Amino acid sequence: MRIFALEYATGGGILERPALAHCRPEGEAMLRALVGDLADIGEHEIAIAIDDRGTREWPARVDCHRIAAADRVAESWDAMMTAADAVWIVAPETDGILGDLAARAERHRKPLLGCPSPMVAIAASKLATARHLARHGIPVVPTYPLSEIEGLPASGTGWVIKPDDGVGSEDTWCSASLDALRGNPAQGGNAVIQPFIPGAPISISLLAQRGRAWILACNTQDVRREGDALSYRGGTVGGAEELRPALTPIAEAIAEALPELWGYVGVDLVATPAGPVVLEINPRLTSSYAGLRASIGLNPAALVLRLLDQPLPSLIRPLAPRPIAIEVAP
Repeated sequence: MRIFALEYATGGGILERPALAHCRPEGEAMLRALVGDLADIGEHEIAIAIDDRGTREWPARVDCHRIAAADRVAESWDAMMTAADAVWIVAPETDGILGDLAARAERHRKPLLGCPSPMVAIAASKLATARHLARHGIPVVPTYPLSEIEGLPASGTGWVIKPDDGVGSEDTWCSASLDALRGNPAQGGNAVIQPFIPGAPISISLLAQRGRAWILACNTQDVRREGDALSYRGGTVGGAEELRPALTPIAEAIAEALPELWGYVGVDLVATPAGPVVLEINPRLTSSYAGLRASIGLNPAALVLRLLDQPLPSLIRPLAPRPIAIEVAP
């Protein structure tokens, strides 16, 4: 099978949108891990797109298509999707990018090794995700559109404002008062506001298939506050395994509530004294993927491909992830 692994930031996307250049290091780390995992299976052709500013050191067995100009980006992606048997997309949710690329692959009638575009449309929105999960009784951080800022209930722990479809801690700001958040850089047409939830930032890396979920690793996150800004700096894959018993029913409930989740999915949460609460769902590879294989001792790309013709329960076996630290440049 010929697999086109399209990572947006390195694959030509920032030729069109230079403002997303900060996504390149994290995007390349995920792409290198994915390409390595796919290549090690030894059964597939792998194709990638790389813009002309990208690094040139890629394995010889990878078909690397260079893109030199912004006006060739979409044309190149379409050609590579046409030539592929399946497409694996890694892209930010920002401004609908991930959903648009998923829909593009679907128009080419290629198997998408990830969540379908209608599912991405829900999971890419923090507001839509929070409302949907809350309706299914899943513990989630209350999330409101910025337009409702004047009528919010009191919060004794402060507030966080962020883009509804942002990635990482992009344009994420916190303050003890609502007044201090007015006019900050995160404000815009799609900003959301949440009460600040004290606790430890964590995430889970899981496989999802037709309403079922299997946690691969429970991870800690390094989220730092600098003034009023929050930034994500990485974390430890497998660093929160003691929370697996509490996280497993949440992962299973998320998969049941969103049965179109498929393949690798990341979930961000806050571990509180009362239990974990969900912050957001990432319907794509996350930065934790870069350390996942070393942590769990299994090839996660091979597990995703097996979902094409095997039910998830046949993949399940006890895992004992070991802690693997990853870093994300600020």
